Amino acid sequence: MYGLQLLVGKILPFVTIVVLVAGVTQRIRRWHKAAVTNIALFPSATTDKRDMWREVLGEIVLFSSFRREHRQLWAYTWFFHLALLFIIVGHTRLITDWPLRVLFGMSPQSVDSLSAWGGGIVGVVALATCALLLFRRLTLPRVREASSGEDYLVMLLLLAILITGNMLRFGSHFDVTRVQAYFASLFTFTAIQVPSDSLFLAHFLLVQVLLIYLPFGKFLHIPGIFYSKPLLAKDY
Repeated sequence: MYGLQLLVGKILPFVTIVVLVAGVTQRIRRWHKAAVTNIALFPSATTDKRDMWREVLGEIVLFSSFRREHRQLWAYTWFFHLALLFIIVGHTRLITDWPLRVLFGMSPQSVDSLSAWGGGIVGVVALATCALLLFRRLTLPRVREASSGEDYLVMLLLLAILITGNMLRFGSHFDVTRVQAYFASLFTFTAIQVPSDSLFLAHFLLVQVLLIYLPFGKFLHIPGIFYSKPLLAKDY
């Protein structure tokens, strides 16, 4: 167990941060330098700036063009991404709950209640929508034919992360205080006390594997939308 704690809790987090930051930076540099030919300007020259930003925000927040083309699939995908966003924001509590207590005037008890109820609901929604998207990919012939091994591996990795996360929330005595102390020591480079909970270590390991993979795979699409000129241009 000590070897797993050392690898997952003390060594891998720093490797993950370096690879993630360096990988994303390098990929954005490649997008920025890539030659683009035979497409319209982004945004098109006839687009008003308010319309331009409305289009951009619509794509980022609502996946507007995707919603027009595949409404049912859009619903699964949008709720899945929204749940992931809430999960990411909610996990900041493992580092600090200062914004909720100070900016929103919430008491520690209110923060605990919000985390328990809100986090539980969001975790279930994320797991259900991820399972539906994987089921669709497995059962629809045209989607299955267009899917690669990478698509399945990433979906299974996400599913494993969500399952272990929900197990931590609903099926074990998860010590939030100890995990907060761990992340505080990790970010301040003090004596690191890694939690010994094997389920936490498994969940944390899976998350770090996903973050290390992210800069090199096709699922890094949030920054890429600003370079996806054919997707958002009005005129061709």
